[in-house]
Amino acid sequence: MKAIELLLLFLIVGLASSCGGNDLYDSEIGYDKAMNNYMDSKGWVGVSTVDGMYYVIDEPGSSEKPTSTSNVTVNYKGYYTDDVEFDSGNNISFNLQGVIEGWTIGIPKFGEGGSGHLLIPPHLAYGEENSRTRDRSVLIFDIELVGF
Repeated sequence: MKAIELLLLFLIVGLASSCGGNDLYDSEIGYDKAMNNYMDSKGWVGVSTVDGMYYVIDEPGSSEKPTSTSNVTVNYKGYYTDDVEFDSGNNISFNLQGVIEGWTIGIPKFGEGGSGHLLIPPHLAYGEENSRTRDRSVLIFDIELVGF
């Protein structure tokens, strides 16, 4: 009986220690919690969408906004919840139907000249497992809508 109790103790300690630290995938604490923790750490107040992402408006821009089918030009920086950058671009033009769903949903929240942040869970980006970004990670984009 002692051997089984000792084995269980080692298993519990091992599991508990594997759950700590900053190397958790966002999926292990939940995407909503990961996004809220990140916004709290930055002092941002975000708005959630019915799709499960958040947007933060720093500068609303003009009152006219693009639609989900508009051609837009943006400046952006993409990074993870540990602030490691994975992509960026300036004066990049595209149609909102040809990008990740989080951009199609989020960019129309800004008017021309507007800026802010999009916090996007994997199901609205590249999926849980992909070759473009870290698997199971929330993606954060700083967005400036240059024009549409």
